[in-house]
Amino acid sequence: MGGGRSLSPAESEHLCAALRELLARYGTQKAVAARLSVTQQSISMVLGKESRGSYSLARAVARVLGRHVDVVLGAPTATTLLAAYWRDLDGWDDAVAEARRMFPRVSDAAWEWLGSLSGPELPGLPAGALAMIAGAYDQAEHAPASEELKRPARSGVQKKGAK
Repeated sequence: MGGGRSLSPAESEHLCAALRELLARYGTQKAVAARLSVTQQSISMVLGKESRGSYSLARAVARVLGRHVDVVLGAPTATTLLAAYWRDLDGWDDAVAEARRMFPRVSDAAWEWLGSLSGPELPGLPAGALAMIAGAYDQAEHAPASEELKRPARSGVQKKGAK
């Protein structure tokens, strides 16, 4: 069953769940093994916790299930990643209060927009990073007219021959 890196215990648990799903679909370990182009013994060893399985087995399972291998190994899906609004995360109010003290000119609309985003919990809810995102929102909302955007930015570097 070689071929590829070994799986972590958590990845192995997810692989077992996917194998049980295939077992329910195809009926026997032998039928599952045939679909995956591995031996029945390989399936039995993973399901019996005698082996963690391999990345190549996980790829084969992913192919048959029509999923990405990372999902088979337990990576969160878009549905689980987009579960909570940021404003509902623990510590959000404190982080925003600190960020507002640091950046008092950021608009209320920017903070409201930022809180309406959703996704995985932010590590530590860093106030400075939140303020920078909210500030970028403000800048995008109050961007100059299209004619002003066409003007080149001043860089302080002059072209050859320019005075």
